[in-house]
Amino acid sequence: MTTTAARKIGLGARFRYRFDSAMSRGPAVIILWLAVATVGFVFLIAVVLTIFGVGINEDANPTLLERFWQSFLRILDPGTFSGDAGWPLRVAMLIVTLLGVLIGGSLIGLIVAAVDNRVEQLRRGRSLVVERDHTLILGWSPRVFTLVTELVLANENQPRSCIVVLAPGEKPDMEDELRTRVADTKNTDIVCRTGDPSSPQDLVMVSVSEARSVVVLGTGEEDGPGDAEAVKAVLAVISTDPEQRTRIVAELNDDETARALQEASHNRVLTVRSAEVISRITAQACRESGLSFVWRDLLDFGGDEIYFHPAPELEGHTFAEALVAYDDSSVIGLRRADGSVVVNPPMDTECRTGDQVIAISADDDTIVFTGFTDDGALETVPGELPAGRPFRYLVVGWSEIGPVVLRELDQFAPAGSAVDVLVDPDLVDGHELEPVPLTNMRMAFQTTHGNLDELGEHARKYVYDKVVVLGYRHGISAPEADARTLLTLLLLERSLRPDRQGRIPPTVTELLDSRDVELARATGADDFVVSDELSSLMLAQLAERPELEAVFEDLFDIEGSAIALRPARLYVDSDAGPYRRVVLGARARGEVAIGYRRQKGAAGVPENVLNPPKSATVQLGDDDRIVVIAPV
Repeated sequence: MTTTAARKIGLGARFRYRFDSAMSRGPAVIILWLAVATVGFVFLIAVVLTIFGVGINEDANPTLLERFWQSFLRILDPGTFSGDAGWPLRVAMLIVTLLGVLIGGSLIGLIVAAVDNRVEQLRRGRSLVVERDHTLILGWSPRVFTLVTELVLANENQPRSCIVVLAPGEKPDMEDELRTRVADTKNTDIVCRTGDPSSPQDLVMVSVSEARSVVVLGTGEEDGPGDAEAVKAVLAVISTDPEQRTRIVAELNDDETARALQEASHNRVLTVRSAEVISRITAQACRESGLSFVWRDLLDFGGDEIYFHPAPELEGHTFAEALVAYDDSSVIGLRRADGSVVVNPPMDTECRTGDQVIAISADDDTIVFTGFTDDGALETVPGELPAGRPFRYLVVGWSEIGPVVLRELDQFAPAGSAVDVLVDPDLVDGHELEPVPLTNMRMAFQTTHGNLDELGEHARKYVYDKVVVLGYRHGISAPEADARTLLTLLLLERSLRPDRQGRIPPTVTELLDSRDVELARATGADDFVVSDELSSLMLAQLAERPELEAVFEDLFDIEGSAIALRPARLYVDSDAGPYRRVVLGARARGEVAIGYRRQKGAAGVPENVLNPPKSATVQLGDDDRIVVIAPV
């Protein structure tokens, strides 16, 4: 049996080990060691001077404490030892002074290093955020710019507000991009921090438990890690906020994942499925040009918005009476006392105790009851919608939202309609080219391989009623996809066959970047759906007022009510009159009028006017439209 002899460690090795351990603990410990060593060395010099009876200047026999103090002053001011008399004192003070130079230089170096380290930590975005009632954005995507812009507008009437962004990117890079894309932050502070949105420690760093609301951004990639990362971030927020005071809005792609997350969180988490929002609004814009602009006006914070407001004055009265009881607000539904929401209920629905009106208004304090009036003299008999006929659609481009758009269109298309899809197979996944099961439309895929002549030939093949241009999302960047979309629009403008009246079919265009909208206007496109913008607007609305989820769900649901644009002649004649006539005409049809769309506004381009005062005088032409919420 062999034993290993104990290793002998000398005193010098032990001292070096202790010294190295102390040095690794940071500058504070080193400064403390230097201070202790300095005091000890100066005290030793004072003791030596006392033992040998060396006086200091005029004082021939100072005390030990006086010798210590005078020696210590030589460290703070090396020039003071030049007046010392006697070589013993001069040598002792020279040693003390040299020690002071050494220690002073070391301390300056340590302080500079500590400051540099702190600045580096601040630059890396790892410092604690001390905020309350702020909006916390977890993750980074192109949608963050519109989201921040809308939250800044929402907070405009607050004396001071804060938006905190936590994402894996570098703090300076995120701040530079936000400054470039969000020029005016008004009274809102934008704070960026670098970290993992799914890390509880990093969430504590950004004071998640003190946040008013948390918005979790996905990547927007259906096949990527977006949903997985978003789910982990949501779970991390829930784990660090046991009191459940913070509302959470998460952007997801998969319907099943969204449903499971809502159920697991007992509906504490609100989910926005970006692909679904984009697809449904695109489909609605295909049916009626201009609807995407109406939706944008409803979702942004720049104009009138949707509010809930108590309405004790309506108790015992019908919803039909409520429609004309608020001159400066457009009532669109009721929120029952039990919290249930109904948009555009039957006109004879009775308002009960505790009910609130759902209204479009400039602000919640502008929803003012102006009284019931007898409008029998203004009641008009509405016209009838023209009978539907089969449509032929042309879809250029394809992505994962394409099947959703076609399914939405199919629910409204007359039987016998058709849709031709022109796709570059090099820019889509193979499984995405599978036919979409449709009921009322016949679908046909055609490939172009990026050949512009081939695209133009397909576009001239039929007379189309509507054209949809979708952006590609695979194998191409967002700027490249938008550039291809703009080029496609220019080609279609020259290639599409006009109808019997000589009109080119209206075009609905999906853009990935809102900065390209102005370029698209120059191509003659009629309607634009900006993917990043729409989902960001929805996220911002729910982050500020989560109770609106039920309203949006009803408006998007095919079984409820939907926003539509109807010919103005179905509601009023050509004579000028109060807007109240439009509301009454829509009421007679079982619809809610929320505004109108002039084909030629003040600038000669289409103009949306939402929630005009009912007393305002309007005159609408044959080409103008009424914006209504109508049963589907």
